Amino acid sequence: ELVARVSPAHVDVVPVAEWDAPLALAGVTHGLVVLAGTGAFVYGLRADGRHTHLDGLGPMLGDYGSGSMIGQLALRAVARAHWHPRHRTALVTDVAEVLGIDVERDGIGPLVHYAHEPRDRAEVAMLAARVDAAARAGDTVALSILRQAADTQAEVIRDVVDVLDLAGEPEVMVAAGSVATRSALYWAHLCQRVAEFAPALQPIVPDWPQVVGTALRALDRTGQPGCRERLLSSLSQASPVVTD
Repeated sequence: ELVARVSPAHVDVVPVAEWDAPLALAGVTHGLVVLAGTGAFVYGLRADGRHTHLDGLGPMLGDYGSGSMIGQLALRAVARAHWHPRHRTALVTDVAEVLGIDVERDGIGPLVHYAHEPRDRAEVAMLAARVDAAARAGDTVALSILRQAADTQAEVIRDVVDVLDLAGEPEVMVAAGSVATRSALYWAHLCQRVAEFAPALQPIVPDWPQVVGTALRALDRTGQPGCRERLLSSLSQASPVVTD
């Protein structure tokens, strides 16, 4: 449909995998990609071409460290928030605002019903941003959830590192997905855990969104000279990167 409107004389279709874009944003052709967004996976590629991809299995079987996992942990936290004062959390209010389930007003029943109905993982993953905000505000339950999620993805990274013999290699470890790139608490804890078994890995959080990396990798594969510099320069002029 897009091609029909533009009517170009020639079209090159260049496939770009989901893990290619973060590597392109980092300006490298090999390394680790740690994606934690709605779902999650870890991809590793050595300079000699050996590679492995773990997770991306969905919320029932995997997605370790993902937004959907964080959201599910938030629901669990809200379900037991009234059990004892040490379980109290601001996430009760967040779940009421995001999902419309107010356990303080309506009791636990609606939450139980919600949890046992089929849900798109993206719906529950919306809570991840609220968990991060609560953790930054000092909510100990929310902080524990972020750390638990980061711990599980660190274990997936450990598996990839072991399979590819990367423990002592100075490869890059590039963040991808909204959780890994936007939650400083999550990423810091994950990097701390990874440093325990692969201290030479170099963590990178790209400045640009993943779609820019997709364009960079595609242009690179078409052999366009100086494409990276031209594209990033144009983007910087049109939409400067804003840092916190």
